[in-house]
Amino acid sequence: MPKKPLAETHPELAKQWHPSLNGDLTARDVTPGSNKKVWWKCPVGDDHEWEMSVAMRGSSGQGCTICRGFKVVKSNCLGTLNPSLSKEWHPTLNGDLTPFDVIPGTSKKVWWKCEKGDDHEWEASIKNRKNGAGCSICSGKKVVKSNSFQTLFPDLAKQWHPTRNNGISPNQFVAGSKKKVWWKCEKGDDHEWIASIGERTGNNTGCPICEGLKVVKSNSLETTHPELCKEWNHIKNKNITPQSIIAGSSKKVWWKCPVGDDHEWLASPNNRTTHNSGCPVCTNQLVVNSNCLNTIYPKLAKEWHPTKNKLNPFEVSSRSTIKVWWKCSKDDGHEWKTRVFDRVNGNDCPYCDLTPQSKQELTITFELAKLFKNIDPKGFKTRLDGRLRAIDIYIPKLNLCIEFDGAYWHKDRRDIDKIKSEMLLEEGFELIRVREEPLKKIYDTDVISKQPYNGKQVTNDILSVIMNKFKLEEKLISKIIDYQSKSELQNEKGLERYIDKILTEKAKAK
Repeated sequence: MPKKPLAETHPELAKQWHPSLNGDLTARDVTPGSNKKVWWKCPVGDDHEWEMSVAMRGSSGQGCTICRGFKVVKSNCLGTLNPSLSKEWHPTLNGDLTPFDVIPGTSKKVWWKCEKGDDHEWEASIKNRKNGAGCSICSGKKVVKSNSFQTLFPDLAKQWHPTRNNGISPNQFVAGSKKKVWWKCEKGDDHEWIASIGERTGNNTGCPICEGLKVVKSNSLETTHPELCKEWNHIKNKNITPQSIIAGSSKKVWWKCPVGDDHEWLASPNNRTTHNSGCPVCTNQLVVNSNCLNTIYPKLAKEWHPTKNKLNPFEVSSRSTIKVWWKCSKDDGHEWKTRVFDRVNGNDCPYCDLTPQSKQELTITFELAKLFKNIDPKGFKTRLDGRLRAIDIYIPKLNLCIEFDGAYWHKDRRDIDKIKSEMLLEEGFELIRVREEPLKKIYDTDVISKQPYNGKQVTNDILSVIMNKFKLEEKLISKIIDYQSKSELQNEKGLERYIDKILTEKAKAK
């Protein structure tokens, strides 16, 4: 039985039978297994024409060679499909081959030329270029003269180390290369370091020795500040040496002053060199055993209050300006607060040294001065029985004398105090006496100062007597009531300033 023709067995394939290039031969004249080569035409494009055996198409099922990229024609060539890429086709290095002779998907390597520079020439497959690969010179993948580090950064290239780079040169690398190489700065023979080319160009990094980021002999502390290195504490700094650190370092290290064995302190080289800072022990900025109050002024340290201070005499220097509590060595009841510096300068116990006044008396004076004007802290003097007599506190507004009778000085003076009181009353003065326990009242208006002394309470009691004794304006009464409602002294700072002034004047006069 005869075999059926291609037209009957493969009617769709028969439609691609070339209408003119096969002469009188038709799809009805050949069978699907025929080895005869004939021409075919694909409906995709007018130039999709090719020659192939009937068997290859009928039995093997192979399609259009143009569609499959096995044959180059005008419609599937690079020149037609990618004209912009074709503009970078090298005009001379590809011989007779043109963009119209290749398809975009071929892996064939050809030469290209970028418009950015005459030496922007490189070899790459057409497929890679079609997939987006750009100029190898512009992207820094290939080094040529125009994109070399040498060309783009001539000043930096001058710092290329002449001997330590094993023969490689600046014109062999692009500016963004990650290659680490040796550099040499003109500022010093030992200004040598390793860094990538990209670090130097991208981050604009300079010489790490000049910038103090790397230590070498020429920029070490030992070289730049040899005198300062004599105070280097070699024991406490262990492995850190003047050769391994620079003057501008902010790292805190130990120093030792030749003045004393305990003159040791922490400071950065930068602090010492920039601010010219010296030994803080010598300047009393740091307290150690050799410069503490207990060592320099042991007698004063004995009057350091045992319970009222957070610090002790070993923790402050003799030049300290902090205020601390003291306890008089002559009288346990004498406690006061003043600066260490003032004590060193001669300020002694204010209770013992404020004669003829006392701190108790002055406390009342300064508290009353918050309410009444023109009270002189030095007291007041008036003539009684032909003699000039001192009054402890005088309030001009009330013509009121206030006498403070300390228990120690007035224990056997009751009659004398009474006589002075009567003379004041006869002269027209008003009077309040403050009697310190265990002294008893002389008059009903007297105020008893209980032990231990409480200046605020005594002042409150005096004010209560004043409000009972005098007719005061409402504004002053309100101020007194407000004062009495507070628990703390209201003019303690003014009192301390005055006492410091008096004691300083007395110390200078000694």
